[in-house]
Amino acid sequence: MGASSIIQYLEGLSLTAWPSLYTLVYDGWILRFSDGYTKRANSVNPLFSSALALDEKVSHCERLYSSRGLKVIFKLTHASSPSNLDSFLEDHGYQEIDCTSVQTLALTTDFHPEHEDFEVFTELTDTWVDSFCSLNKAAAKNRSALVHILEHILPPTFYVSLLVKGKVVACGFAVLDGSMISFYDIFTKVSQRKKGYGEQIMLYLLQLGKDNGATSAFLQVMKNNIAALRLYKKLGFKEEYIYWYRVK
Repeated sequence: MGASSIIQYLEGLSLTAWPSLYTLVYDGWILRFSDGYTKRANSVNPLFSSALALDEKVSHCERLYSSRGLKVIFKLTHASSPSNLDSFLEDHGYQEIDCTSVQTLALTTDFHPEHEDFEVFTELTDTWVDSFCSLNKAAAKNRSALVHILEHILPPTFYVSLLVKGKVVACGFAVLDGSMISFYDIFTKVSQRKKGYGEQIMLYLLQLGKDNGATSAFLQVMKNNIAALRLYKKLGFKEEYIYWYRVK
């Protein structure tokens, strides 16, 4: 699989695993709207070839997002179409932010977490959402958008929490799409960081994926998250490509 094909494949899995409230396909670009909750779910994803003039397309996107009270955000990779989109946006006042590494791992061995007290749900529960919102400091106003997004993930999903003395200290979720399992929003309670809980929940999720038929895994981690990058390198993940956002 060529580099562009890998990017399109993994970006497609990411779109499926974090569905937006509303989606519009516009001349090869996928426009996502979710009341402003997360850039992933409120951005233009230029994944496929275009036919219309670039300035016309960008102006149209700006009008659409503005009409919904949203900033227009472009999620870009080195395979974005057309190839001059990134430089065009830069020339028109769009700033680059949040460079992110997309990494993969072949699940060829078993994974052995030392911790044993995990909760795993295959259906979204209020208990897990409460823990998730508490750990990632999600604003109350965003809860309904978050729940709507999570409830509309179509592939099998595992919502996992790690407990210490009956209290949740870390959580996250994983989406199994065919033979690929992907991981999202792995959070550790601020007061419980640097105790290895992030590694423990990742080991559990990796084995959970392998036990359910996954042969590969992928995740997304911001390039400035040094601690997470160090952990994923230790687990054997390798970078496939990067993406970044441009915001006016």
